Amino acid sequence: MGCISTKQTTNRTNPHERNLTKQMSTNTRAILKELNGVPKQYSFKKVLGQGKFGRVLLWESQKTGHKFAVKAIIKGEYLFSRMVEEVNILAKVDHPNIVKYIKSFQSKKYLYVTMEYCPGSNLFRKIVDQGKFGESEARTVMQEILRAINHCHHLKIIHRDLKPENIMYSSEGVLKIIDFGLSMKADTFSLERLAGTRHYIAPEVIKEGKYTKACDIWSLGVILHMLLSGYFPIGGSTVEETFKMTLEFKEPNFRADLWKGVSNEAKDLLKKMMDPNYETRITAAAALEHPWFKMKKEELPPAISDILKSLADYGKASNLKKKILNMLFKGLSYIDVGTFNEAFAALDKNNDGFITCKELEGYLKSIGCEATAQELEDYTRKINKDGEGHINYSEFISAAIATKEFLTEEKLEEMFSMLDINNKGVIGPETLQQKMHNNNFQIVDPSDFTAKIDTEIYEQITFEQFKCILLT
Repeated sequence: MGCISTKQTTNRTNPHERNLTKQMSTNTRAILKELNGVPKQYSFKKVLGQGKFGRVLLWESQKTGHKFAVKAIIKGEYLFSRMVEEVNILAKVDHPNIVKYIKSFQSKKYLYVTMEYCPGSNLFRKIVDQGKFGESEARTVMQEILRAINHCHHLKIIHRDLKPENIMYSSEGVLKIIDFGLSMKADTFSLERLAGTRHYIAPEVIKEGKYTKACDIWSLGVILHMLLSGYFPIGGSTVEETFKMTLEFKEPNFRADLWKGVSNEAKDLLKKMMDPNYETRITAAAALEHPWFKMKKEELPPAISDILKSLADYGKASNLKKKILNMLFKGLSYIDVGTFNEAFAALDKNNDGFITCKELEGYLKSIGCEATAQELEDYTRKINKDGEGHINYSEFISAAIATKEFLTEEKLEEMFSMLDINNKGVIGPETLQQKMHNNNFQIVDPSDFTAKIDTEIYEQITFEQFKCILLT
C-alpha cells in the first residue's frame, strides 16, 4: 500500500483516469504526467486539496481497496528544504493520533510524500456543524490530541500550526494530526518570523518570534476553548486586531452563559493552557495529568495479556517476519487495530508514545506477575529494531497483529495479496525487495528471505508457507 515507483508510461492510464484528467487544472495534469511509474494496481481517484505550490491526490489499490494520499509540492529552493524537513519529521513520529507516513520520492519538478488517507471531515467542520461539545466528548478529543503532541514534544518536535483544520477524523472517528509543513525541531533556528494561523498563534511568537513547545500548548488551549464554548477566545476582524488582542490577553472570560455547566476542572486546565507567560504555561505531559482527565475512568482493554504474549513471540521472530509485519501494518486501517490502539494507550502511562520497561513492570505487577529489571530490558530490546529499551507504536502494533486470533484466514489472504503484486500466487525475494523498498524499508538480503518451514528451504513462498511464517 502506498508505494509508487517511477517506471510506468502514461499510455497505461486507465479510462477512468483519462476522464478525470480532462477536468483538471494544468498543474494537476502535470503531476499525473510525472507520476508515470504508478504500478497498474493503483489508480488515481480525485484531488483532495490544492494550493499555489502543490496538490494532495487520492490513490487507491485496485486489489485491496486501500486508499492513500500523495502530497505533491513544487521543488522551489525554499519549499524543497521545508518539505525535506517535513518528511524527516513525519518519518520520526510514530503515534496512533498522528497521520501515518508511508514513503517519499521525487521527480524533476515535484517532491511527493505518501501518507495515510483520512476520509473523515476535520475538527473545524465538526465544531461548525455541532457547535460547542459536551464536556465528555471535548475531554476525549483533547486527550487524544495532547497525547500526540506530547509524543512530538518528547522527540523535541514543535508542530507550530495546530488548528482544528489540521486535525482530521479517520473513517472510524479517530483523530489524526496532519500537516507538519511548518513543524521544526526544538532549539533550532526558524526561517519564519511568524508561522501558524493568526487566531492560534501564541503571544510570545507575535511579540518576539519565540518558538518553544509552549506555543503548541497555546494553540491547543484555543482549540479547547472552541470545543467547550463554540467560540474563539480572541477575536479581531484583521490580523493586526487579532495580534493586538492576543498580546493583551490575560485569561479566558468564563462569565458568559456559554460556560454554565462546564466543570471547574475544565476551566482550570484551559487557564493553564492559555497562560500568556510561555515559561509558566502548562506542558503537554502535565496537562495529561490534570484532574480534568482523571474524571474519565480508564480501563485496561481485556486483550492486553494476549498482546504481551504476542510481543514476547515477536521478540523471538526472524528479521523477515518482523519486516513483513511492520510493512503490513502500514496497509491496515484503524478498524483493524482499534483494540490494539487502546491497549497501547493504556500501557503508555506517561503518554510519550513509547512503552518503557517501567511501564511494563507496573502492568505486570497489577496482574500478579513479577519480572526483573534485566528481564524487562532484554525483552524490550529484542522487540525494538534498534535494540533500545522501549517499544514504539509501530513495533507494538506489528507484534499485536501476529496473534492467531487476529490473523484470520481472510486477513492472511488480504495480506498475501498485498505482497503478491504480480498475481502469481507466490512471493519471491525480488518481489519482497521491491515492496519493502517502496515502503521505506531497507532492501532485504535474498539470503534472509529463504524460510525454513518443516525442515525445508523455500526460495519462493506460497500462501500456505506465508501462513506458517506468520503463525509460528
